[in-house]
Formats: sequence, structure tokens, C-alpha cells
Amino acid sequence: MSLEIRRKPDGTLKSKYWYGSFNVDGKRHVKSLGVKIAGMPPLSLKEDGDAAFERSRGKAKGKLDQFISDARGTKSAEALVQELHEIKYGAEIKSFPIVDLVKAWESMPKKRRKLNPRYAQDVRVTVQRFVDFVQEVHPEVKDAAQVDRRIAREFMEAEDARGAADKTRNDTLKRVRATFRFLQTEYGLWRNPFDGIRMREENHLHRKPLNEKQITELLKAAADNDFCRPLIVCGLSTAMRLGDCCQLKWSEVELDGPTPSVTVKTSKTGETVCIPVYEWLRDELEQAQKGRRGSDKFVWPEQADLYRQHHTAASQRIGRVFKKALGKENVVAKRKHGLRKASVFDFHSLRTTWITEALSRGVPIETVKLISGHKTVEVVTTHYFHPNREHVRNALQDALPIHLTGSQPSGQQKMLPGPTPKVPIQCTPADHIEAALAALKGVTGKANRERVAKATKFIQAVRETLREPAIHQCSGK
Repeated sequence: MSLEIRRKPDGTLKSKYWYGSFNVDGKRHVKSLGVKIAGMPPLSLKEDGDAAFERSRGKAKGKLDQFISDARGTKSAEALVQELHEIKYGAEIKSFPIVDLVKAWESMPKKRRKLNPRYAQDVRVTVQRFVDFVQEVHPEVKDAAQVDRRIAREFMEAEDARGAADKTRNDTLKRVRATFRFLQTEYGLWRNPFDGIRMREENHLHRKPLNEKQITELLKAAADNDFCRPLIVCGLSTAMRLGDCCQLKWSEVELDGPTPSVTVKTSKTGETVCIPVYEWLRDELEQAQKGRRGSDKFVWPEQADLYRQHHTAASQRIGRVFKKALGKENVVAKRKHGLRKASVFDFHSLRTTWITEALSRGVPIETVKLISGHKTVEVVTTHYFHPNREHVRNALQDALPIHLTGSQPSGQQKMLPGPTPKVPIQCTPADHIEAALAALKGVTGKANRERVAKATKFIQAVRETLREPAIHQCSGK
């Protein structure tokens, strides 16, 4: 370490204060010592100046020695960290009370302008759980800057000890880590105590698709339940989530015209989807329309009110129908790690069923994604496409040549059962094309305009190609 003075190109002083140079972590840093240069400085610091200059040099040397001494441990650890942080980052560490950590999360920038209220509340509970842990186990910690890696590790060990599932544990880590990352940026925390803690591999227990027999039993169990039946039919026919089904509005329903549909902005991803309405759902919508009061905004007002007041109550009522239809012991499965059993058959299974059936029957995955409202194809294939042995066998039997399987193609699979006996609807490639075009009409936004135009043009070209054989046949060509 050495003393320095700053000079201009012409040799005059650039700063009236002494500076000290030193190394931190192998990097050279220069710090103003806050001591004014007095007297007449010599041309080189190797030479002596006048008496006033040498006195100021002595004061500056004392300040530099004091800093060296502090760095060796005579200064309090907190003050030393503050000093080093200011040297390294050019800003001091600001105080932030640990009890206000939830407020820090609320004020940090989010990817979405408007968060789902359920998600936001879940994050608040998670961050508050960490605050409660610190106050109980380390009451001496009052400031966020005092939280070190040891405390972070202890908290995550406590999460493991309480039996949190792998996904819950990982979500907790991501949320608290993100909050401290925000404090690093805004309040100058010199490190994130949760950095370095690894995510745990998650063993997902996905919802299972229902088979034909299970759907028949489910619709039978819900036949006289005017609360659950329309929601189950809606979920089974559209792959919509429970909240979107409960809060379906009449302004989103189009029953007149050549292609009846519902156009909904999904509550989870914010994607706008346009879903064709087929016979079973149309029956429920027309029945709701007959009982509609003039002031009703929602298709099913009772379901919408309950979901907004207590969303779990609506889910529990539908869960009882699933237990009645499939058996209480069959709708849940025990997790490898976790406080609660995993639900494998519930309302969300209707979404899984729709997607699995659509993909198994050859509906293009991009069309399925447009209907389901997922952001990526990977989410669809990873979390929702769960074909059973029959699906896989029939798909391979239809695709592979006979000299590999020794079997004739299985032919078209039977359609899934409806709430009442119906004549199965034979879906042709032209039907899928019309469904894709209807779905594209519901996609809005400037960012999607060009892609939608290209996709529409391509699908229309395919439609014309399918029409050509019929035209040639009629003309005798």
C-alpha cells in the first residue's frame, strides 16, 4: 500500500485530498483518505516537501495505517464489510429490516404486470415463513444484511424437516433467493446468502388421464349435481382450468354462427384461446342460457361466486364427485417426499385427458397448444401428455408396417363417452383444420400478428390441398 496525490497533465493538483492505494482480492483499489494536501508538494513523493506538506503526509499515512489495521481485524466486522463493499461497488450497504422482507418482495419488479392473487399470496406466505424462522431461531438478526449462508442453510434444512415436497422446497428457495437478489441491487447487500444452495431434483406425480370407463362413471356420478356437472363437461370438452370454467362469461361465448366457440383469456398464462363448442358443452350452455337472469355476467353465477370467495371450496366439491365415481383410495397417491398425498384424479385430470386424447388421435401439437393456452410445446408434452398402454399400442399399430407388427391397423379409436348417449362424431382432417383456424382467430396482440398470419395462410393452403381430390373426382379427372 502507498500514498498518492492526483495531478493534472500540467503538473498542478487535480484533487486537494490524499489517496491511498491497496489490493483487495488481487485487485488494485484507490481510496480517498479524507486528508487535505497542505503546503507545497514536491514534484515527486520520493522527495520531501515543506513542513506543512510533510505534516499532511503524516496524517494521510496514519489514516492509511488505520485502514490496514482495521482490515486485519481491529475494526468491527460489520463496519469492515461496509468499508470493503463501498470500495468494491462504490456504494454503501443500506439497512433493511428483516421483518419487512415481504414488502421487499412486493416492491420488486415482476415479469407480469398483474399477478395471480393466489400465487402472490402463496409467495407472501413463503417469505413470511423465512422471517418467522429467523425471528425464532436467530432473534439477534434484525437486518437483512446480517443473514449469512449458515442461516440460509438452516432454514432450508428446516423446510426439509417439516416434510415439504421437492417442488415446494424448490419454490421456497427460488422465492427467498429472488427477494435477496432484489435487496442486493436496491440496498447494496454484498452477497446473497441463498446463492450456492442447490435445487433438488423433483419427482413429479402428474395427474392421470381418465379412460372411457372412468369418464362414464364420473359423468354418471355428476348427472344430478347441477353445480359440478356443467363444470366437468366444460373441462372435459375444452381442457380449460377450473377457474376459467367457473368464471366463464357470456361475453366469451358465441353459440350463433357457423362455428360456435368460447374465447377466453386464460387466468394462468394470460394467453387468449378460442375453443370450438361441440354438442355436449352446447347442451350445458343452452340450459344455462334458459335460466339466465338479465344481470348475470357469468354463465354459471353460483360457481363463479364460490370460486372467487373460496377457490378451494369449489375444488373440494368437485373432488367429492371424483371420489364417488372412482373410489376415495384411487384419486390420490403417496409422495416420496411431502406433507400431503398427491392428487392424481381431480378436475385438472380433465385437462390432462383432453390433451392426451387429442394428441393420441393425431391432432397436431401446435393446435393442442393453441387450445390449452400453454406457452411452450414442452409444457404440453412433459406435464399433460400421458398416454396409457392402449394409446401407445394403437398408435404404433397404425403407424408401423405389418411386416414389423404382424397386425392390421387398429383403425380409429372409439370416441370418449358423453354425458348422454350420443352418436360418435367422426373427426376428419378437415375438422381439425377448421378447429385450428378458429383457434387462431382468438390469438391477439401485435407480437403475434405476423406469426398468426403465416400460420393461417399455411393452414388455408393445406385446406385447399385437401379439397382438390374431391374437385378432381367430381370433374372426372
